[in-house]
Amino acid sequence: MEKTFNEKVKERRADMLDKMSPRADKLMYDTRFSALRTPGVRKFLALLLLALCLTMPWTQIHPVGGVLAILGVFALWAILSRVNRGFMDLPNELIDERIKARRNEIYRWSYFVAVFAMFAFVGLAIVKNDAGITLLGTHPLHGFMGLTWTMFTLPTIMFAFLEKEI
Repeated sequence: MEKTFNEKVKERRADMLDKMSPRADKLMYDTRFSALRTPGVRKFLALLLLALCLTMPWTQIHPVGGVLAILGVFALWAILSRVNRGFMDLPNELIDERIKARRNEIYRWSYFVAVFAMFAFVGLAIVKNDAGITLLGTHPLHGFMGLTWTMFTLPTIMFAFLEKEI
């Protein structure tokens, strides 16, 4: 008898959790990034990542600058994720209830901030566009790209700012 779709999904989920459990344990007890886990360093890395994301439209003027900015965002995001012990990326079954509740709260607030920022940016772009001033670099897609990177990394940035101990 063939398995139903739900049974297949449950089986795949169980396999994934079995494979991720050692990774989660490794992240929880990793000491390689202990020097970067101080609140001041985490906030500095978060501000650096946020600044790089928000200045993305102006780095896109030159192709090499754009590629370097994207690589910088990926590198800083990966480092900050490791410093945060990967709590924002782990499945619910592998973290405790306190961290799960805190993570969900941070996701909720970060997307609230992202939506507010998006509406503010669009409103400002409309007002500035009427005045003949552009906020988007050389192409409107560049400004959208900067906002996309910011929204993508915002939960990790907010986790670094709001968590006192990791």
